Amino acid sequence: MRGFLGLFFFFCMLVCAASALAREVTLCYVTNIVDGNTFSCLPGRSIKGAERNGDKTLIVKLKGIESPEKYQPCHRQAKENLRSLIRGKIVRLEIKNIDRYGRLSAYVFERGKNINIEQLRLGYAWTYLENIDGYYFSDFYEAEKEAKKLDLCIWKETNPLLPWVRKEKMNNGENKDVKIPQMFSGDINDDKTTLKK
Repeated sequence: MRGFLGLFFFFCMLVCAASALAREVTLCYVTNIVDGNTFSCLPGRSIKGAERNGDKTLIVKLKGIESPEKYQPCHRQAKENLRSLIRGKIVRLEIKNIDRYGRLSAYVFERGKNINIEQLRLGYAWTYLENIDGYYFSDFYEAEKEAKKLDLCIWKETNPLLPWVRKEKMNNGENKDVKIPQMFSGDINDDKTTLKK
């Protein structure tokens, strides 16, 4: 009997843990594109902890990617591509968290297409490794690898500057551009490429 009770409690703990990790999903009508990885939308329902704008919209950041900032090449193209993909459409948000400013961090889908991955695949964004769930890791990696191989948009640059590296340097009082750190080790065309620690 003790073995059964122990197994029962273990199963309950697993169910509770799975519930805590479950994604919150909602539909949202896209009203405005801020940049290549941020937009505003009118949600189909209230999202606890999310900050609404004056027009009742929410700000959503595409989880796991970072697009070029205004001062970087491909900023305009990344923004225009996101606009063509989702503006004026109803998207499905898999909300992963809400940042300290009340912005949603989400995987965004339009008719089943993962928009986060689409921006990567077309060379309009970098993978932001610390911000990807394991479930999507290989899809993000393959999309970025394809864009690099084809020298699409951001990958045409010989020394592209990652936005978060520049922000960190600026916060530390450094104005110099820095070289892009290698996120993956190995050759882009080599199937043995691995994530650098």
